Amino acid sequence: KALSLVRAGNAEAAEAQLASLAHQYPQFCTPLVDLGILYRNSGKLDAAMQALQQAVARDPHSALAWTELGVTQRLDGKFKDAEQSYGQAIECTHQRDGKT
Repeated sequence: KALSLVRAGNAEAAEAQLASLAHQYPQFCTPLVDLGILYRNSGKLDAAMQALQQAVARDPHSALAWTELGVTQRLDGKFKDAEQSYGQAIECTHQRDGKT
């Protein structure tokens, strides 16, 4: 439902829905990743960074969360942080694929 709201251009309702999902399902990082992407696409890089940092804290093995954090850091000019986040994403992928 939240992603349908995003596609329909209703960012405010989508934000509320994603925040609610993130609160209801603390075991999942994906609602926070989607919230971070929504914020980033709205130009709210600080809010995006915060949501994505929460996502990687929830699931430090999520290559998606690390990648999206890296993208946001790069857009914010934090190139060294972005490089580290991309490195974490690669490490997560290698661990998942058994290539450690």
